[in-house]
Amino acid sequence: MNNSRQELLCLLHDACMYGQGAAQLLTVFLERHRDCGQDCAEIEISLAKTVENQRLLAECLARIAEKTEVPLPQAMDCSTALRLEDPSAENVLRELSHLRTGILQEIERYSCVIATAEVSGFFHTRLVCEGVLSDKLSMAAWLEQRASLNDQPGPA
Repeated sequence: MNNSRQELLCLLHDACMYGQGAAQLLTVFLERHRDCGQDCAEIEISLAKTVENQRLLAECLARIAEKTEVPLPQAMDCSTALRLEDPSAENVLRELSHLRTGILQEIERYSCVIATAEVSGFFHTRLVCEGVLSDKLSMAAWLEQRASLNDQPGPA
């Protein structure tokens, strides 16, 4: 196995781990803040995309590693992260900010994966990762917009 292929496999594995972490954060947010209206709707959409992206990345990993069996993402245990906390607006914003930080880290990772896939000749993987990156950029933009709406001063 050549070095660029090995590097791509390592980067994809890392990307899968970041995705699993993001899915866990999204799941925890939904568990803690069931009554957050539009926030929950956006988070549910992002969670569905994240789970689907994990499946696509697992297929890429299997194809590159030349395995016949596709390793699906492992189920995550959110029980340790699910603490009963105050579902106040302040806590919601803190968690959304934490989520945004994680997604920005993912965005950085996918930029590396895309470049490495291109150099390695794995164009299908590059396309999959570009789609994942697009989803992550959309989520980061929504989270940024959500944070900026909250930073605006209220009526005096």
